[in-house]
Amino acid sequence: MDGLCWGPSLRHKIIEGVHFAVQPGEMLAVVGPNGAGKSSLLRCLYRYHRPTVGKVAIDGIDIWSMTPRDCARRIATVLQEPATDFGLTVAEIVELGLTPRVGRFGRADLTEVEGVLALMGLSDFAAHDFATLSGGEKQRVMIARALLQKPDLLILDEPTNHLDIRHQLEVLELLSSLDATVIVSLHDLALASAHADRVLVLDNGRQVRWAPPRGPHAPVHSPDLRGRREYRRPSSDRAALLFLPS
Repeated sequence: MDGLCWGPSLRHKIIEGVHFAVQPGEMLAVVGPNGAGKSSLLRCLYRYHRPTVGKVAIDGIDIWSMTPRDCARRIATVLQEPATDFGLTVAEIVELGLTPRVGRFGRADLTEVEGVLALMGLSDFAAHDFATLSGGEKQRVMIARALLQKPDLLILDEPTNHLDIRHQLEVLELLSSLDATVIVSLHDLALASAHADRVLVLDNGRQVRWAPPRGPHAPVHSPDLRGRREYRRPSSDRAALLFLPS
């Protein structure tokens, strides 16, 4: 079978035939209707689902050959629905992003925590109980935690779901400016087209459109993306993600 496949059984495939590469520092938006397989694909990326065919590699290294801690150092994830029963403050939640780098008992750099809280507009919430926040505020906290991890690859599953339009735009602008490679699933095609370097369209678990850039800052007209335009930022030396068939 050509490309990445995953399913609960060999006969029942949720993801089938996905094969692409994301260049260092790029932002990829995964779009598609509900049930298209976006979340299942992302779970393969952050080592929750092991592909039944193919592999996921960072800089040529299969993520399933890494130790969990090494994988956590390189990949950070923000899920759609963060858990709410932490019993921790906002600052304590964000500080957890340091764990893969400094260890469970390492000394936290509070200036880093304060910096990322300020970046996400959360400084005034630092001492608040995480469980008391709104859905949008919780999502911003989890993004802040992921940013503090300083990953090579940042994966976000519908990060704009609970945000108003102002914070949607702010979050996507921030993601597109990061040094990390970013893969994000989105429902809004306009937002994906405006902020992503590349767009992957999924339907029924299959890759139906892969829109690569055609040159630095070159606009690309893509009929399959409803006439939206796509732009690419210059390449860099940051980590690359690659999907390969077995």
